[in-house]
Amino acid sequence: MVSSAVPQNRSGILSSSYRFEHSLLGKHPSPIRNAFTLVELLVSIGIAGILISLLLLGVQSVRESARRAQCSNNLRQMGIAFHNYEASNRCLPPGSGHLGLAPFVAILPYIEQQPLYDSMDLSVEFMWQIQPAYNTRISLYRCPSTLEQQQPRTDYMLNRGTRLDEEGANDPWFFNEKKFPKLAMFSNGANATVLITEHCPRVQGQSKGSLLALPKRFIGTQSDSDRFISECDNADWATPRHGLNNGSVWLGGGKQIVHLIFPPNYKGCANGGFIQSSLYTANSFHSHGVNVLFADSHVEFTPDGIERAVWQKLGIR
Repeated sequence: MVSSAVPQNRSGILSSSYRFEHSLLGKHPSPIRNAFTLVELLVSIGIAGILISLLLLGVQSVRESARRAQCSNNLRQMGIAFHNYEASNRCLPPGSGHLGLAPFVAILPYIEQQPLYDSMDLSVEFMWQIQPAYNTRISLYRCPSTLEQQQPRTDYMLNRGTRLDEEGANDPWFFNEKKFPKLAMFSNGANATVLITEHCPRVQGQSKGSLLALPKRFIGTQSDSDRFISECDNADWATPRHGLNNGSVWLGGGKQIVHLIFPPNYKGCANGGFIQSSLYTANSFHSHGVNVLFADSHVEFTPDGIERAVWQKLGIR
């Protein structure tokens, strides 16, 4: 049997020398603890909570990075589709489209949606399109970061330039019926002209994607456009919101537009109930910026803090 570490005499009492030594040192044999104290337990729980919070933040960041990368890839695929369309037709599809149909319809055969394209009657306006076209959700036209994912809408809008009037429209898509847009017509170069950017639909209960409700104004000239832009810029963020911009179906309807007037995620304004002359600003559910497709089909993430003059320069052809 192994002897005890504490010296004892034959009667089992601690030796006098041991008691004297530990009395000088102020030490006494302490009992063995088999559990945490309450303070230790609370500290352990607090540290575990902090670690879990950091882990969740990291997971969310990684997921958002993946969604943003997928969004960028969606735009890149659309850019390739537009280039293939131009190679086959020697022009880009018109921005207004035939019978109100958006360019997203024209590129369906180039994004592996030929059966859906064949099911459509291109002799009737977009709102009369029969099933399944009108209610078909196309994942390529939806940004994964958008909160609402079930509707057949698009989160990507056509660059409508820097003016609200059509008298001197300067965007890549605005051409008359006899003159369709071509990449060679972009005087700033295809690599410096925005073709499409993000514009997420309005989500109930959130300001993201909504427009400030301003009084109706007639916008027929550039001076009218400049006046409304200034009014929108000076409008209070607390101005009531308008329900006009609640998302657009990818088929068409004239609402697949965004203006490169204000920087991304800045305010936009509804001109009464006029769709075409309202001011739409690029926005997204990504943090601090939007993905942008350029006419040469390359994609860049543009931050909210981009200078207005630079942003506006990218918006004209």
